[in-house]
Amino acid sequence: MQHISILYCLLLIYIELTMDRKIYYIKDVEQLIGKSRITLRRWWEKNKFPKPTLINSRVAWSVDSINEWIKQNMTPKQCFESLPKETQDHLLHLKSIPGALERFFQIAKDINSGKLRREDIIDPETNEIIGGVLIEN
Repeated sequence: MQHISILYCLLLIYIELTMDRKIYYIKDVEQLIGKSRITLRRWWEKNKFPKPTLINSRVAWSVDSINEWIKQNMTPKQCFESLPKETQDHLLHLKSIPGALERFFQIAKDINSGKLRREDIIDPETNEIIGGVLIEN
């Protein structure tokens, strides 16, 4: 059952980063891209990265602009390497469990396509992932 708890944690991280978000702030982008704010600033000043906007004096980007940049500019390996070490370890562990990694990516794909919504995944009363989501349909 440990693989279910790892999948559960990864889904919580993924949902927190992607669902119901319209903007990313600088800390979010640093984590997603795996680069410092200084590097990101250099890149946007050289038009190598989307220019941010200021929202209440905070540097911000639309989620769509960052996701599009990631798709066009980062390899899967770079995306993996930009994840926190603990998340990398969880993904590597999932890789050893038959079908678990594929299920995680299928859920992520369903979230991105709109097939799954937050209310399909998170119980509003307990704020926990609904167990059936982890089981292949």
